[in-house]
Amino acid sequence: MSVYNEDPLWLKQSIQSILDQTFEDFEFIIVDDGSTNEENIKFIDKFKKLDSRIQVFRRKNYGLTKSLNYAISKSSGDIIFRQDSDDWSHKKRLQTQISYLNNNANIILLGLRPVFCQKDGKPLWISKLPLMHQDIVDSLKHMNPFCHGSVCFRKDLFYKAGKYDENIPVCQDYDLFWRISNLGKVENIDEPFYFLRKTGLSLSYVKALDQIFYDQ
Repeated sequence: MSVYNEDPLWLKQSIQSILDQTFEDFEFIIVDDGSTNEENIKFIDKFKKLDSRIQVFRRKNYGLTKSLNYAISKSSGDIIFRQDSDDWSHKKRLQTQISYLNNNANIILLGLRPVFCQKDGKPLWISKLPLMHQDIVDSLKHMNPFCHGSVCFRKDLFYKAGKYDENIPVCQDYDLFWRISNLGKVENIDEPFYFLRKTGLSLSYVKALDQIFYDQ
């Protein structure tokens, strides 16, 4: 998770949703990407003291792409999970995705169909993303077929694909998905276990014009 001046209450819900997972054997790496919000910083420090699985790294503001590469470089696990700091996960999310990967060794990246929610957390609708590899590959030509925060992937294939391209400030996930889908099977699970908060402050909204440019 990369954090930069998130709403403290949203951040609290996001972090807590990971700590409450039924699958408990994980390390939780949080990169504070130069936050200046004192309440935000206190929340992170409080959670770190309460749960030894949390590791916090503080740096100046480099942006999401560099922060994600940095976070992954600090990880020791073979499977990487993403989580955005204003979203939250169902308590069975990690267990569901880990079990699927363990039972399907040929899958190298796995996402979920997210539930789009209002700022207050009220559910709106479940996204209809493609599920199977070929449908995903076909859809890459005209859309991003994954919810970035919902994905998990095998770390060795992430590095083989070339990591997130740090020359791309937005759509870094879309670019990665293109490259990693050429290395093996990628899928989405038809489980609404990731909750995506749609706000006017989201990166996809604030930098919409940049995303259009980098989609080309």
